[in-house]
Amino acid sequence: MLFQDRTDAGGRLAERLERFRGTDAVVLAVPSGGVVVATEVARSLELRMDLIVVRGVRLERDPGLILAVVAEGGEQIIDEDAIESVGVTRSELWAALASERAEVARRVDLYRLRRFHVDLHGFTAIVVLDALADPLVAALACRVARLRGARRVVLAAPIGTSDIFTELDEHADEITLLESPDEVGDPRDHFARFDPVPDAVVLDHLDASVERDGEPEPPLTMVDHMSDLEIEPVVILSDGAPLRGIVMLPRLATGVVVFTHGTGSGADSPRDEIVASALAEVGIASVRFDLLTEFEHHRRLEISDRVMTDRLVGAVAWVRRQEAFRDLPLGLNGANSGIRAVLALAAEPGAAITAIVSRGGDPDELAVGIDEVIAPSLFVVGGADERILEANRSAAMRIDAPCEISVIPGASHRFIEPGALEMVAEITRDWFFTWMVRRRIDPDLVAPIG
Repeated sequence: MLFQDRTDAGGRLAERLERFRGTDAVVLAVPSGGVVVATEVARSLELRMDLIVVRGVRLERDPGLILAVVAEGGEQIIDEDAIESVGVTRSELWAALASERAEVARRVDLYRLRRFHVDLHGFTAIVVLDALADPLVAALACRVARLRGARRVVLAAPIGTSDIFTELDEHADEITLLESPDEVGDPRDHFARFDPVPDAVVLDHLDASVERDGEPEPPLTMVDHMSDLEIEPVVILSDGAPLRGIVMLPRLATGVVVFTHGTGSGADSPRDEIVASALAEVGIASVRFDLLTEFEHHRRLEISDRVMTDRLVGAVAWVRRQEAFRDLPLGLNGANSGIRAVLALAAEPGAAITAIVSRGGDPDELAVGIDEVIAPSLFVVGGADERILEANRSAAMRIDAPCEISVIPGASHRFIEPGALEMVAEITRDWFFTWMVRRRIDPDLVAPIG
């Protein structure tokens, strides 16, 4: 036997990763067995620990073959060759995918009661598994680590096949294995003890990591920003066009977000109002405005992406001239086709946009300028809209800044499903607060890229 158990393997793996001792690297466990190995690595090297939930998709009639992998955040990889080799129908595949997505959601809900996300932006992520028997699981775990902002991804496991180094080269910056035979086979053959790891054991290890690393982040703010909340209608003159707007100004505002959207919505959008209210609770002001003048709206006119961008530029200039918003960090929230204007403005040199969020946005993945966006970017997408999800993935991969995709399971791009918009509001609030407020107060909480 190569290893006594997962704890023994974790201790020996920590010795191989000694160079990371006491650095700002974060150990990311892939449950369930990977949590035991990762705990020993994190404890030995005095590193913070978090996890990434990834599940292999199998059929009951062939449980040894992984057809796809799914992960938290809605990410997935489908092995078309494996599907073809066993003659899987699309209905069989969708049923298996749905089952594993439900299990991922269950585990995320359970595990996150004990351990909030550790921020990865600008840090090295050490993704730890108990055995690297299938490259798809490791590949997706590495992808999720990058989407959560990791600057560098190190893949580590006690054992993995020798061809892993070439198969995962494009997913991990570095791979560390203690043993690399030609075939791993059944991982139990390499451990004296390789028992199943139930949820209770995972939770015990997460509790230990919280005790070691410290309690989760304190509440977003201890200030009552909602007392004396001001909501005021305004007229914004943008590029010569008078546009109706609504300002929501909380007490002791610490930032401001400008909303924009497609021409089918306006300043009084109830969806925007829910998100703006969530921002106000943590002291972030908002400005919502119509893209169309009253005349254009009455005539049901459409405007081009270029005009949309010009009007957003004008609205931002108006916001920056207001005394209440002077010197505050400024963010952009785009919905639907409005994200194209947000990305275009954020790509402009000297735009000084602190952070951006897209809600159900439909970005033009081929648009010139996306590569120039340097603002931390969050794309919130409904899991039921595959086309929009794929467009957001393509756009996110081109942004050279901290960037994440957050998928709301089962939601459409308008987020009309029960509870979906509330989830969007919380995610949006946390993103802007992290980059506009928390980082400003303590830069060490969010490390810069580089």
